Amino acid sequence: MRKIYNISNKFFYEIIEDYKEGNLIIRNEILQSFTASIWSSSNKRRIYKKTINFKVRGDLIHSELGQVFDMWSEVEYTGYKSMTDKTDYISLIRQKINNLYTRFFDSEVILHSEYMNLLNTPKRLYYRWISGEKFSKNYVTVTIDDAINKSIEVKEKYRKQKMSLSWTDYKALIKDLLMKIFQNCILLDDYSNVFTQDMNIDNWNEDNFYIKYVCKYLENELKQYQKKYYGVKQHKIYGRCKECGDMFEKTGRNHIYCNGCKRIKQLEWQKKSMREYRKSLCEVL
Repeated sequence: MRKIYNISNKFFYEIIEDYKEGNLIIRNEILQSFTASIWSSSNKRRIYKKTINFKVRGDLIHSELGQVFDMWSEVEYTGYKSMTDKTDYISLIRQKINNLYTRFFDSEVILHSEYMNLLNTPKRLYYRWISGEKFSKNYVTVTIDDAINKSIEVKEKYRKQKMSLSWTDYKALIKDLLMKIFQNCILLDDYSNVFTQDMNIDNWNEDNFYIKYVCKYLENELKQYQKKYYGVKQHKIYGRCKECGDMFEKTGRNHIYCNGCKRIKQLEWQKKSMREYRKSLCEVL
């Protein structure tokens, strides 16, 4: 009885070669074994609470400004494990899969620079203060409050830009994409013949080549999935709706709303215009 294909103790390039050279049964076994190893990897997706923190100097902490800054010396946000110290191909590919889910689907993890800059306002002001800049208590309090309130709005804006997909459904999607990747993957020897003869591939690490290939392929496929999710045609310029965060085909510089939100905004503008018109009539009478 033939043993089921086992990827253990095999290099990644060997698995790819076996898949490309195998019959349908072998290919199914390889893909099944590879997918199982991905999901059983110890490199799980993890999110956790992080803080932007600083410590107010002891000689300043009892001052009015020192007490204000001390209240904001820890600002919490949600982060995630974005890297792994493991170098095996299963851990590296699983890390990419984890990161792509966080990037496209996890609405709890928002790390956009606009959001993080607002959260960093207390720390930034504190270091400006101890560097010699003069601030009033009211200025610091109002500036920090405004930044934190704005960060809530900004976080909600970027949360709306995340697609909705459960982890279970995402795993099913990745399984289909891995099958597509294995089917379309070009062997390194064939790859070198496709491009110019002067390319130096002698020093390429074969496993690294295929790891990068899989990771890049997954990312590109998720971008295509995103366009299909929002109904955006390929090779079109697109933007994000200022109101709901949906992706839409952009037809001009001033196109900032999707069609649905644009209709709602137009109704609001019409109602507002009508109220102002009626108000002006009353004033005339």
